[in-house]
Amino acid sequence: MSVKKNEKFNISFAPALFYTKIPSGSISCVYPKERQAEIEACLNEQLKLSKFYAWKLLEVVVNEHIGLDFTKLSFKKSPFGKWGCGEFCFSISHSANMVAVALSKNSVGIDCQVVKTISLDLSRKILTANEERAFNGLEENSKQGYLLEAWCKKECLLKLCGEGALKPTQRETEDKEFFKRLLSINNEEYLLLACGNGINQNTLIKEIKL
Repeated sequence: MSVKKNEKFNISFAPALFYTKIPSGSISCVYPKERQAEIEACLNEQLKLSKFYAWKLLEVVVNEHIGLDFTKLSFKKSPFGKWGCGEFCFSISHSANMVAVALSKNSVGIDCQVVKTISLDLSRKILTANEERAFNGLEENSKQGYLLEAWCKKECLLKLCGEGALKPTQRETEDKEFFKRLLSINNEEYLLLACGNGINQNTLIKEIKL
């Protein structure tokens, strides 16, 4: 199935999440050329690889999961820096050696973070007043995980709305539903979260080999 230029295409499918480890090797070209230019402009080689393979993962899952010709789709970058597609909604994320993609017919947000030690003092820069109260009531050994998860949730919500600044201390997460999964890649643990209409703990998640 392919989409002709300027053709309006309404696709209907259940939300799905995909992830992969970043393989070794050099990058190649991607579609569209504007995304290729953005990737090539990265001075940090690790960030360049992450951006490239996140987009390649998107290409693979669109071709195989939805059955559309990726090179016939219309992609555009918003003034806020979020890439979008005229035919469906997607969100991408990358952290360390992992990249992830969410696909949906509705707005969607995804975030992955390698699990590592972070300063608990960051709570004042990350959490809302409600979240801070919940955080302060936790056992010490639970606070690291709470902070990391709160940060991921706020990133998801930002990608879900697709506009504005993160402003973590103003972005409430306690009343929102998220998909949550701990994943292991190359002996590293990653936290992956996603949100959006139709996304819950039963949402399909699949590892893809690139």
